[in-house]
Amino acid sequence: MGCDIHLFTEIKVGGKWITHSVCHVPRNYELFGKMAGVRSDAKPIAAPKGMPEDAGELTRMYAKYWEGDGHNHSWFSGAEIAELEEWAQEVPWVGHFPESKLNWGYLFGNSWGGFERYPGERPEGVEDVRFVFWFDN
Repeated sequence: MGCDIHLFTEIKVGGKWITHSVCHVPRNYELFGKMAGVRSDAKPIAAPKGMPEDAGELTRMYAKYWEGDGHNHSWFSGAEIAELEEWAQEVPWVGHFPESKLNWGYLFGNSWGGFERYPGERPEGVEDVRFVFWFDN
C-alpha cells in the first residue's frame, strides 16, 4: 500500500489562518522523509508537530474527512518552507512526474519560501504563511 501527502497552504490575515490552496504533491518518499520522517530514514526538517488547532476552516474539514487514516500531522513555518524549497532545488525529482520540479504554487507571484527570504516583498495584509500537511496509507 502506498502513502500519499495532503498539503494545504495557509496565510494569516487579521490574526486568523485562512486556507489559501490545496496542493497536489506527487508521491515521493524522499520528500516525505525530509518533511516528517515518513517512509524514509531521512532526517526531517522538523519532527511532526501535530495538527494546528487554529488551522483554516477548509484545512480542518479535510483533516476531519481523513480522520482515522491520516497520520504524522504537522505544519511548516515560513522559514521551514524556505529550507524545504532550497533542499528541493538540490534533489532530482523522483515521483510520478520525474520531468517536473516540486511546485506547490505561488503566493502573489513569489514562491512560498520567498515570504521568509524577501520580507520587503510580502503582500500587504498577509501576516504569516505556513504549510499544513499529513499523510495517509
